[in-house]
Amino acid sequence: MTVQTKLRFSHLTHARRLAAALLVGAVSVAGLSLLGEPAQANLAAPPGPLDANGFPSTYTDSEGLSLQLCLDGPPLCPGTEADLVGNGADGSGFYSRATAQAGPVEMTLALRAGYAGAGDAQQTTVARSQYVAPAGSLQPHEAYQVTDPYGSAVCTSDADGGLTADACRTDSGGTAQDFTAAQDGRIGPFLTWDTLGAEAGAPPASYVGDGATPHAVTGSPDGFNRFRVQGPGIDGTCEAATIPSCAETDQFVVAGKIAPGPAASAKGDGGWGAQWWLSTREVTYTSIGEPGTSVRLAGFSVTGSNAFSIVPGGTCRTGALLPTGTRCTVMVEFRPGFGPDATGQLVFADDAPGGTRAVDLSGTKGVSAFGAEPFDFGDVGVGHRATHVVTVTNNGSAPLNLSVMDFAPASKDFDVVGTGDDPCIQGVTALLPGDSCTGIVTFTPTRNGPRHATLALTAMDRKTPTTVDLSGGGLDVTKPTVRSRTPGVRATGVGRTRNVVVAFSEAVRGVRGATFRLERASTGRAVGAVVTGSGSRWVLNPRATLPARTWFRVRLVGGSTNVRDLSGLPLTSTSWTFRTR
Repeated sequence: MTVQTKLRFSHLTHARRLAAALLVGAVSVAGLSLLGEPAQANLAAPPGPLDANGFPSTYTDSEGLSLQLCLDGPPLCPGTEADLVGNGADGSGFYSRATAQAGPVEMTLALRAGYAGAGDAQQTTVARSQYVAPAGSLQPHEAYQVTDPYGSAVCTSDADGGLTADACRTDSGGTAQDFTAAQDGRIGPFLTWDTLGAEAGAPPASYVGDGATPHAVTGSPDGFNRFRVQGPGIDGTCEAATIPSCAETDQFVVAGKIAPGPAASAKGDGGWGAQWWLSTREVTYTSIGEPGTSVRLAGFSVTGSNAFSIVPGGTCRTGALLPTGTRCTVMVEFRPGFGPDATGQLVFADDAPGGTRAVDLSGTKGVSAFGAEPFDFGDVGVGHRATHVVTVTNNGSAPLNLSVMDFAPASKDFDVVGTGDDPCIQGVTALLPGDSCTGIVTFTPTRNGPRHATLALTAMDRKTPTTVDLSGGGLDVTKPTVRSRTPGVRATGVGRTRNVVVAFSEAVRGVRGATFRLERASTGRAVGAVVTGSGSRWVLNPRATLPARTWFRVRLVGGSTNVRDLSGLPLTSTSWTFRTR
């Protein structure tokens, strides 16, 4: 199946799995379900003029960082000019490449140069995102969500429990003499070491990384400078254990060479968060261009909210000429007040490509608020009890004093039974901004079906309570059983093309090839078959006609991750035999 499409990634939206690999087009996608819409255009247009080998001399990202082909050889660059030129369709070079590994999955994000085919005038560029995993490292035929600095996607593992190099990737570009299609891909802004331009720990001069050392990076348009993998069998958790079956890293091996001439970088933590006091932050502006060049700082100013201002204490001066490797600082003050969140930017103007560098500024202006996350207990057996620790956090910019923590109205199924390790005590607890307290809530369903309750949290300085929605479902605790099976136990004269059909006492899940299988009774050798069905009725369809006058065994494997009902109660494993005619 070949589909021409134009798809991109974005963070934390619902998945839409592709029915087949998408190949060849402005964007070609293999083995991926892409999540969401594009965040922004991340590479500036147009690419630089063609070099002596017929490739763009530079690509520039939305932050004004220009990179040239990195052809100085390992470790600083992935390859050399000889790797690119003279190898026909196999030639390859990189403007930018970043690799990282989370769990068993290795990610590559690259803006590469190469050839669309053999012959003259075949030069092209491609923005590539690729994810690979060795055979046996994943569960077969399962969906895995990968999230990198440029967005998220879903990859489906193959029958061997792996991801091959061409099974889960997206390419933008690849047409001969088309150097602009790559700009519509996922790559950009370019990933660099987070110490690029820093006084200590910076990458080698003229490079955005050293091409060998894992390092924290910056460049994500969404601020997610990590690589994460989520899915069945992944060992670990993410986001303070709130995401199960998850592995992630913030360490990337980055390669890229800054374009000739002047270049500059502006870095600083401009996010004040929620607070009620006046404070300042330092932003550093650094000349990071080719050795021997200088960048002239034309000026700098704050845009956006008037809660931010430049104050004395910095070393940057308008008109200053900064040779490569030198830096200056600007001090920015945040003055919280009453009103909505404040946002702005500290913008530097200079004579380097792109013309401006900006650091985002944000802070919460005197809005007092606290709350807790809603929670769903899921299905719990009637009469059984489940417990959850509710964490109440002051997300405002002023202290809050807890006056009430109780259900309104009262609930027969939910109750506050304790205070946890950091107690939330009515009339006693006072939370500073960013502080938290805990309470223990139980769910004991009194009957089947969905149950809901509202936990009310009231502060002495707020008239309106903050509410937390809690929910759960009452469920019976009866294990599923096999109600009927065809062919029956010890049945003989069974048709050789007949399917195996099983009806359970209730709807079940976890029915798949490994848990509903057919095998020769004499050898235990598995018979290839397709499992279909839903709810309480499931069918095993042998892929080929069964041999005559042969005994076969059907196995149903129960367990917490195998055949079980919708409450998670496992089927007792069972098997039976039948004989073909």
